[in-house]
Amino acid sequence: MNPTQSPTLPYRRHALVLALTLALASPTLSAATFNVSGTCTLDSAISNANTDTDTDGANVGCPAGNGADVINLAKKATYALANKLLPTISSVITINGNHATIDSKALYARAFYITNTGNLTLNKLTVKNGYEQKGGGILNRGQLQLNDSTITGNGVYAACDYYCFGSYGGGIFNSGTATLTNSKISNNTADAGYSINGDSGRGGGIYNSGVMTLTNSTVSNNKTLGSHYRGEGPMGGGIINFGTMTLNGSTVANNSADSEGGGIRNRGTMTLTDSTVSHNNAPSGGGIYSGHFIFSSNTLTLTNSTVVNNQATGGGGIFNAQVLNLSNSTVSANKASNSGGGIANKGVLNLTHSTLSANQAAKGNGGGIFNLHNMTLTNTLIANSQSGGDCVNKSGGITTLQGVNLVEDGSCGADIMGDPKLVTLLDNGGITATQALLADSPALDTANKPLCTNQDQRGISRPQPSGGGCDIGAFERMTSIPNTVASVVQFFDNGILTGTLVGTGNTKQSPLFSSALRNQLLAAGRYKNQNQTASACSQLSRTLKRIDTDNTPSSGEYVTGSDATALAAKLAGLFGPWSCQ
Repeated sequence: MNPTQSPTLPYRRHALVLALTLALASPTLSAATFNVSGTCTLDSAISNANTDTDTDGANVGCPAGNGADVINLAKKATYALANKLLPTISSVITINGNHATIDSKALYARAFYITNTGNLTLNKLTVKNGYEQKGGGILNRGQLQLNDSTITGNGVYAACDYYCFGSYGGGIFNSGTATLTNSKISNNTADAGYSINGDSGRGGGIYNSGVMTLTNSTVSNNKTLGSHYRGEGPMGGGIINFGTMTLNGSTVANNSADSEGGGIRNRGTMTLTDSTVSHNNAPSGGGIYSGHFIFSSNTLTLTNSTVVNNQATGGGGIFNAQVLNLSNSTVSANKASNSGGGIANKGVLNLTHSTLSANQAAKGNGGGIFNLHNMTLTNTLIANSQSGGDCVNKSGGITTLQGVNLVEDGSCGADIMGDPKLVTLLDNGGITATQALLADSPALDTANKPLCTNQDQRGISRPQPSGGGCDIGAFERMTSIPNTVASVVQFFDNGILTGTLVGTGNTKQSPLFSSALRNQLLAAGRYKNQNQTASACSQLSRTLKRIDTDNTPSSGEYVTGSDATALAAKLAGLFGPWSCQ
């Protein structure tokens, strides 16, 4: 439907002589292009693309489709679906949204259904207000690519009597192959209803039983709700995964579930790299709940990732019932009113060069970790638990230690105990937030070198300095200044010393913020010296956003002062010499 037509009027189609002539006169073209307008409607464009014919009739409406077709929407237009469903996608189609919106509110149905033969790419498009039993915004059984797009305000509902079913994937239901890049899945809902039995309410934002990859994308403010007297309750507020799912550089935040997995519920194979899971909540597994029954085989792997500020009754950060691998990752400031503030483990847990700090649980129930099965710690740091103890084994829980591990209260047979001198969670460079080590930390240079990972959570090579020992936990402290940023760091240090540069925040916060920005400068230089130019340039861009240049620091800015503008200029001056794009 075009944005200017009244949805109550019949479609009026006029001749598109030039477009139709080109389509008929050029049978060797590999694709047709449809410009949705008053004469070529969106539903007609999809129909013609699916069939490679002119479904409107000769010289009327849209041209005939031809192969992999492209549909261009009007810039920033709103297409209100009211009279009819859009045709299912059964061929190769690209829709260039040009920041347009498809709104299904009046239709009370989803926007797109992709069959197993369909292949749909959406560029710069918003899909909102869809409503169905599966896939409120999009249902994909074929191939789906989302680029710079938003799926928001959609919902799924359950069909209920004695037993509820349906309500899968408030934003997206995927049983095919889906790739999301620079996209947002937000404010979608899976309503499980209320009944005696049921398995409804799965994935407020995303339901995946196929293969799905998210890159630089955000899943936020989604929820599953409802309840059943028997059976499983609503789960996976942000995401539920039964298939294979990968998150790269992505964020899952502010989602909720009425049962398990406020942010993520994993029942398949799932990998998170350079990603953040934050501010989610559920009764079990506030951030993530992974695994199912003992006979299932579910694996969750987190690398260079951060799980922070999630809440639950059990497993504030993560509840694991199968296999969980954490490497170079941080679990911080999560809370469980009962057990496992950081992690509650009933399966197999492997922690390598990871940091757990400032998590909280009930007394004696593992503020950091509550372990009921098998756990292996390798060069890992657990400290600063607000309550519940750092590491608790219960009911036959077994902990195996490899390398050198630091647990502040000495629990779980730790090699080193005592205050690790950790800084609060901040941006110290890299894609995810980390907790830096102070210069007098007992974790410095004491990890078992043969078991050290090659890099820390930020991608900084271990050990630092080269030839020394590597640090326990997710953060590797840099003591030397890379030559590529030496002049900038010298300017920064002089500014801090003379007061022309100061950290933002109160008296206590100020030195922490300025130190974190210095770590960012060192990280940028180290990336450049490691021949990681893209990472170095990205770090420069992120650090520039942390500098207040108008003397009115806002949230997220770390440094201000009379020389802040000059510091920003020096950083910007590196883009050319570093060949930043």
